[in-house]
Amino acid sequence: MVNAGVIAVPMRTCGEMTMLVMSNVITLTPGTITIEAKGSPAVLYVNVLHLDDAERVRNELHQLESVCVRAFGSRSARSQLREARLP
Repeated sequence: MVNAGVIAVPMRTCGEMTMLVMSNVITLTPGTITIEAKGSPAVLYVNVLHLDDAERVRNELHQLESVCVRAFGSRSARSQLREARLP
């Protein structure tokens, strides 16, 4: 059974490079496609083909954001990510 849906994924950083890389990686992942990216505050809207748990998908995409920021992010983006992790 296919349980498709669109979820909003609020980004923890606001860097354009992070949004660009994230959008492309999501679209290259089977079963997902980025349908819109908005900034300030940054939000990605993602169509997920097998959406069983929206919160799990958001958590996985936040992990992807961490990888993208560590690989391509500016100092400012890395700082935003560290601050977002604080309780």
